[in-house]
Amino acid sequence: MTRVAGDLNPFCKTEICVISYLKINGLFLIGKFKGMMMNNRQIKRNQHYVPQSYLRRFAIKGEQSLLWSFDKESKRYLRHPSSVKKICCEDYYYYQLDEAGEVNHVDLEDSISEVEKIGNDIINKVINMSAMPYVYLSIEEKSYLAYYIAFMQTRGPSFRNIVNDLYGDIAVRTLKSSFDAKIFPEPPEVLQRMIDEKGLLQAVKLSIHPSVSLEYMIKSAGQLANVFLNKQWTLHFSNGNCEFVSSDNPVSFFSKVAASGIGPGHPSAITIFPISPSLCLTIEPAKQADLEINIVRGDDFVQLKLNQLIFDGANDLVFASSKQDWIESYCKENKSSKMTLISGVIKKEFEIIKNPFKK
Repeated sequence: MTRVAGDLNPFCKTEICVISYLKINGLFLIGKFKGMMMNNRQIKRNQHYVPQSYLRRFAIKGEQSLLWSFDKESKRYLRHPSSVKKICCEDYYYYQLDEAGEVNHVDLEDSISEVEKIGNDIINKVINMSAMPYVYLSIEEKSYLAYYIAFMQTRGPSFRNIVNDLYGDIAVRTLKSSFDAKIFPEPPEVLQRMIDEKGLLQAVKLSIHPSVSLEYMIKSAGQLANVFLNKQWTLHFSNGNCEFVSSDNPVSFFSKVAASGIGPGHPSAITIFPISPSLCLTIEPAKQADLEINIVRGDDFVQLKLNQLIFDGANDLVFASSKQDWIESYCKENKSSKMTLISGVIKKEFEIIKNPFKK
């Protein structure tokens, strides 16, 4: 008997667990980023946006933490294998301001580690069942895995940068409308003169703190996970002639219906998530989604197409457990192959504060 996933949302416990640690102080800041204090600065300095436990699945055979990295810009493999400890990470990537104005980079990172652990355990179960006709997960397990995958899509720099840009645009519009409506007190004479001479947004510089994207990063993952649960999941098993690759943006998407203008949560979007060199998960539209994850043995054409889409979804680096010739040839043939989310915001009227702890 076929079980239907339906409109389920049991992953909300995970979402609430993470959201409870967020302390976001407003949409925008006016002025420069300075005078901030940090608690326990040396703890968990190197924070990943792609989990190390996931990256290790693509390690070179015989190695635990080394994999091959292909640089899309230089169109070649890096000379030496990359350590999973030093890729897809940034110093204090999840730092935020607490209510006292101090920097807290521990709480959110700790909660994310819990999400990663749960997701990693479920992926292990999927791998262990991959020899079966299908993979069966409980509703709770599939929901947690859906959140894990969705969160991996929203936690990366490309998604967070778009959110920061959108907040910047909101800040600009809010400042303009509030000033025109004379909501603000009468500005000092010097400031008013600057506004008259240079314009409002030249006299008052808006700076957007990057931590504003943290809350949306988490909430969007919850919404996206719910979309995943109502689509069909298929596990593609490598035929052995070629291995699946991954990237610094491991969850990619495309649509057979619309060539552009869609997001990962669009009803027609097909999501691709490589699990290991031998397994790749696709999540695609279906009139009635099965709770079970179907398993198919991929042919050369299907596997190559999935790999090419994974390559397109990468920001800068493509990861593999072994060097594959098709990557270099495909990169040369598709010079502009890069899947990007576009905010459509003009950033001339505000600035995004750079991570002051990033090397």
